[in-house]
Amino acid sequence: MVAPAWVRGRALAAWLLAFQLGFAIGGVMWGLVANASLEAALFTSAAGLLATVLLGRFLRVPAGAGTPEPAGSWPDPVLATELRDEDGPVLVVIEYEVAAENCDTFV
Repeated sequence: MVAPAWVRGRALAAWLLAFQLGFAIGGVMWGLVANASLEAALFTSAAGLLATVLLGRFLRVPAGAGTPEPAGSWPDPVLATELRDEDGPVLVVIEYEVAAENCDTFV
């Protein structure tokens, strides 16, 4: 997953939530299909697997796509002090400068 370090935990949590929700909804749907007809459930899953194999033959990832890298177009953060690996928890403070006429919209 490519996300900035400061939001990587939240992005991973959102991805996991969506993934688990998909499992839950998919399980209910397959249960309903299997209750109606086990043969239909097995045939549908086999057809889906076959379609995936066929699509994989035609829709390939381009060679040389490589791994995505962060843009790096923002400046390095200003640190109040140098941090060491053994330092404990840190407090991250973000200050926004908002024009007075935009305060209601911002909040």
